[in-house]
Amino acid sequence: MKTKLFSLLLALTMGVGTIAASDIKINDIWYDLDEVSQTAVVTYKGDAPDWDNRYTGRVVIPAKVKYNNVTYDVIAVGNYAFRQCRQLSEVVLPNSITSIGEYAFGGCYALSKFSIPASVTYIGKNAFYDCSSLLNLEIPSTVTTIESNAFNYVANIVYSGTDTNAPWGARAMNGFVDGYVVYKDNTKAELLACSHLAKGKLDLPSTLTTIDRYAFQYCIYLDSLRLPNSVKTIGEGAFYLCTTLISLVVPKTVTSIGNTAFRLVPNVIYNGSLTSTSNWGAKSLNGFVDGDLVYSDDTQTTLLAVSSNIKGQLNVPNSVKIIDRYAFSSMFAGITFPMLGNSVQSIGMYAFNSCANLTTVILPATVNNIEKYAFQSCENIKTFISEATTPPTCSDVIFSVDGDGHLRHRIYVPAGSLSAYKTATVWSTYKDSIFPITAEVIKVSDSKIIVDPVTDISATIKWPKRDEAVTYTVKIELEEVAKLTYVFDNEGQLATTAFGAPGKDGDTRGVVTTARAIADGWVYVFEGLEPNSNYKAIVKAEDAASVELYEYSTTFKTLKRQAIDQVSSDKVQCTKELRDGQLLIRRGDKTYTVSGQVIE
Repeated sequence: MKTKLFSLLLALTMGVGTIAASDIKINDIWYDLDEVSQTAVVTYKGDAPDWDNRYTGRVVIPAKVKYNNVTYDVIAVGNYAFRQCRQLSEVVLPNSITSIGEYAFGGCYALSKFSIPASVTYIGKNAFYDCSSLLNLEIPSTVTTIESNAFNYVANIVYSGTDTNAPWGARAMNGFVDGYVVYKDNTKAELLACSHLAKGKLDLPSTLTTIDRYAFQYCIYLDSLRLPNSVKTIGEGAFYLCTTLISLVVPKTVTSIGNTAFRLVPNVIYNGSLTSTSNWGAKSLNGFVDGDLVYSDDTQTTLLAVSSNIKGQLNVPNSVKIIDRYAFSSMFAGITFPMLGNSVQSIGMYAFNSCANLTTVILPATVNNIEKYAFQSCENIKTFISEATTPPTCSDVIFSVDGDGHLRHRIYVPAGSLSAYKTATVWSTYKDSIFPITAEVIKVSDSKIIVDPVTDISATIKWPKRDEAVTYTVKIELEEVAKLTYVFDNEGQLATTAFGAPGKDGDTRGVVTTARAIADGWVYVFEGLEPNSNYKAIVKAEDAASVELYEYSTTFKTLKRQAIDQVSSDKVQCTKELRDGQLLIRRGDKTYTVSGQVIE
């Protein structure tokens, strides 16, 4: 239990009694409260860290809080309290705080404003681990205990004590600060650290000869960096995770480069004589750069790397046949939907590893190979579709699973290939999460198509069925611009997809949810549309000789935002929820799919 951890911490540092009430939220901050000593410890919600960015922006911790008419003194920041709150920018501590627990601010990459008050005497291990935006953190003389790696990868700490060899992990101690950069001294010959918040273009001085280990770690906002010809040494991990530096030129004057110096940097340009370049860790070396993408050569058939600058949807060119290992991999990647071209055949190891913003993946029918861990730690995927009728071969597991061993999302595959996927090597690991792209039957007039807005962002479209039809092409346009085109075969299987531009807010439109076959026609649910917008729907049926059997069109308008609450003839209020990647409507005591099917 978390309360035991805090009891131990407080017993060691303050000698206080057993905590009687835990996880109390007061003015948007969570506390463990000790009713005996009437003290409070800042904490996170729950019995296990649920590091979900629950604390963001500027947080001011008060010296006292009141709960049930009892006033408590706030005396500590507990273990893991703010861990991995990546949108946290500033924390203000009161002078009542005496201890900062282990990993209290670990992984708070954006934390740039922080002062340790003179009341603090204890700092736990890894308390500021990976706080790489903290440029100058001063340790007051009142601090008597600092545990190991307390300041791991903090850019610079200011310390007036004598224990200068302590294993605290800061990249610099009492360094010379110049803007976002920390040097060993004012000669600017040795660069020790750069703040995570450094942005845009950075030119380094001609006096520079050495770049220390991990100096530029997590500098994800640097998109251009010039290394002067005076540089001779680049340390281990110096540019670790600088995933927006699409191309870094390393001068020939460099005579020493440490292992993983350019770990996951998209591309390094180097024409010197140093060997063992494979240990440097760059995604590519001397690749062909085109905008924010790096290819192996100008044929653009192998995609080696992608800049983390890309946000939202990315249209991968049709020339690409291979997505190389680590191509998209980055814990800071902003991409939500990689629209892969219709030539992609292979997806490399760790290709999308840790792409935390990735929500939608559609593998074209051409994909025949997926290397291990290709989509590992992509925990926000909502929709994953493989259009390949033959399951792509896999060398090992390709997804992460939750603590119970379950996949966090569904996998949709062609209906006729469902059994093949469920029994194929590796795919069978996820057999309980594999579902068909299928159909079911309803009555539709042979003289028109019907479009019914279901929510503010979704609509169902129904069209007539013809026995001689081989394909049905369904197109949705917004302001005469094609947003998406789906082609179905005569068994209701989704044959091909072609997406238009993203919506007004940058999100991808036209995410596949569910398709149903019906008695005299077909129905399909379009999701991710713009609210309160005028659309045109077009359906065209063709036979085996590509002769057009019919083409119907109609216009419709999506509902206003929040209009879902009025989607009911009996005026019962409705709410939306997302479950297993599927949008559901809760109306009264029943739950429906967006096409109206009762599921519980």
